[in-house]
Amino acid sequence: MARLSEPWNIYIMDAKGQQPRKTLEGVANPQGIRWSPDGDWLAFTGDAPDQGGGTWLYNTDTRRLVRVSEDGLGPPAWSPDGTKIAGLLKRGAGFPPQRQLVIIDVRPIVRGD
Repeated sequence: MARLSEPWNIYIMDAKGQQPRKTLEGVANPQGIRWSPDGDWLAFTGDAPDQGGGTWLYNTDTRRLVRVSEDGLGPPAWSPDGTKIAGLLKRGAGFPPQRQLVIIDVRPIVRGD
C-alpha cells in the first residue's frame, strides 16, 4: 500500500508513433485527469511537485502548470467550449457526504484573455 502514495508521472502519446513521453513528473495522488475539448490542456486534481495540492491545469505543449483551486475537485469536467471546469467539492465529514458543485472560469488561462 505504501507505493500508492508515491509520486506519479504523467505521460502523453501521439496516436501515430505510439511512443509515450513523460510530460510532468512527481505528481502525488493524481485523480480525474481530463483533456480539454481542444486537446491543449489537462485538468486534474492532486499534489503538484513542490507546489501543494488542488485542482490544476497543465498545457502539455508549453508545460505551463496552473493551480485553479486549492481544493481538489473531483473529478474535474470541462465545459463544451473549454472555458470552464466543474467539479464536486466534499463538505464536512458526515454521512452521507455533502457535496457542492463548483464551477471555475478558466478562460483567462486557456485563452490568454
